[in-house]
Amino acid sequence: MLLTAILAVLRRVARGERTDMWPFLLIIVLLAVNGFFVALEFALVGSRRSRLEPLADAGDRSAIRALAAMKELSVQLAGAQLGITVASLLLGLIGEPAFAHFIESVAHHASWIPQGWIRPISSVIGLLVIVFAHMVLGEMVPKNLTLTHPESVLKIVSGPNRLYLLFARPLVIVLNWFG
Repeated sequence: MLLTAILAVLRRVARGERTDMWPFLLIIVLLAVNGFFVALEFALVGSRRSRLEPLADAGDRSAIRALAAMKELSVQLAGAQLGITVASLLLGLIGEPAFAHFIESVAHHASWIPQGWIRPISSVIGLLVIVFAHMVLGEMVPKNLTLTHPESVLKIVSGPNRLYLLFARPLVIVLNWFG
């Protein structure tokens, strides 16, 4: 019966009926943003100057940026923590209701579920789905990838992070001061 309900929702999508996919696209973006900042955090802590300095001496601009980021570790880590926190909060704010709404629309086709239980069950399942996605895709995968090659990752993420800090630096400095 549940499979039938899922297929009914998918048929609606296939027929072009209105479905709001924007929250799910935003969830993907927020998972990527969270993963970016997690990778940055672990790359900053795990990178060795001795591996980046020869590359920087040879003119590798990304290695030069990575070393510059390592020189202001406290601000860089605070910026990463701000990015992780904001992405995580937005992920919960947008993700749980999006998945709960989808599950609710599927569950309404399952006659064996009491109608009064559909919303709370959908909310719990939606929260579990978003927590799982956040933990695995937004935290563990970027962490594990970064721990194997921290210098390479730092060379990649230090450029975009530099742009982020152009805007966020004042807030990051204030937060870091309070910390």
